[in-house]
Amino acid sequence: MDLANGGRVVIQLAPTFAPTHVANIKALARGRYWNGASIYRVQDDYVAQWGLNSSDKPWPAGVTAKPPA
Repeated sequence: MDLANGGRVVIQLAPTFAPTHVANIKALARGRYWNGASIYRVQDDYVAQWGLNSSDKPWPAGVTAKPPA
């Protein structure tokens, strides 16, 4: 992911463990779903949470709305 300030974020996914979730993330990224979203919580070496808060934006094509646990 390229940032506006010229930085780059590398996100590693694990399709062997969560194939539907990885496919969803890829479909959301390709569909530019998160354009305009913000990162609102980060814990080093653990998690980063981002989103659009309350949004009525439709899912891009190829997203599984309720993936398995």
